[in-house]
Amino acid sequence: MPAHRRPSLLRTLLRTTPRTTFTRYTMTALMNVTTSPHGWSERHYGFQPWHPLAQVHDPARLGHPLTFTIDAADLPAAATRARAIATATAADLHGTWWPLTMSRLTTGDVIALTTGGTTAVTRYLALAPHSTLTTLPCINDPIPLTHPFKHPALTF
Repeated sequence: MPAHRRPSLLRTLLRTTPRTTFTRYTMTALMNVTTSPHGWSERHYGFQPWHPLAQVHDPARLGHPLTFTIDAADLPAAATRARAIATATAADLHGTWWPLTMSRLTTGDVIALTTGGTTAVTRYLALAPHSTLTTLPCINDPIPLTHPFKHPALTF
């Protein structure tokens, strides 16, 4: 290319590039605590609307739900990151990992992703087999927060 047609270095450096805007999400984990009439967990069959859920509690702050912060370009990217955090294969925005003393989320558990800001919107995603997530249109209320302490499946 002739020299008079080449863009200058300064013009190349000042050229605006499209920026990706990120949305901040707060992730809250909800464990499926359904048991069959025979006493075994039915989590591996997946989440069903009648299954009761329990918020996972932060072992460092008794009585507070375990939450993580995620920055993502869109909901699918946030969901992928949330699944990685819930299965203890990644950390959140602040470098916080899933606690080692708590069981990880598996098939049938639910992740709640809430957007920040004045108009907070919460999306619920159920963990499905083969590293997939299913969006739930509606969800039952979490069971009382005292229940997770009585349920042995929620911690090791």
